[in-house]
Amino acid sequence: SEGWATATQNEMQSDVWVLDGILRMQFTGPDPRVDSPAIFVPTAAERQAIVLRYRYAGPSSSGKITLRGGRSMPSVIGSKQWEIPTDNETDPVEAVDQFEDIYFPIEGDGQWHLTYAPLPLDFRATHLTQMRLWPAHRGPSGGPPPETGNSYHIDWIRVLRSPQID
Repeated sequence: SEGWATATQNEMQSDVWVLDGILRMQFTGPDPRVDSPAIFVPTAAERQAIVLRYRYAGPSSSGKITLRGGRSMPSVIGSKQWEIPTDNETDPVEAVDQFEDIYFPIEGDGQWHLTYAPLPLDFRATHLTQMRLWPAHRGPSGGPPPETGNSYHIDWIRVLRSPQID
């Protein structure tokens, strides 16, 4: 939980605090989100996923993570780094940053759950450098949005590589 949630409450649309090692969020708006600190995790060619242990009380059935990847640590930390370049001519391998949205299922019953979101095979950045987590989201198919007052607790988030079974 160290280094997470450095944006303002208005930007995150959540009250965010840590208690007993658990990152806790109380939603104050319709688009709650939280940014990770800068990280530098090599990306594998396949079988990598972000795994999240969480509990959530609310109506949403989907979450979203925006991955930020590149060849080096991000130079800008805060809201400005999420201004995604609009230059479609830039090759993602050569670009300073690459951004990719991935969705994952969630349950809103207030119990602890594990969920995972596989890294897309076309995420070609050499390193994962930051994540923006929307813990509860309408999802790609337009499900129910999170509501003001919903709570979300995160025990841990990990980037794991699945074993290969031959």
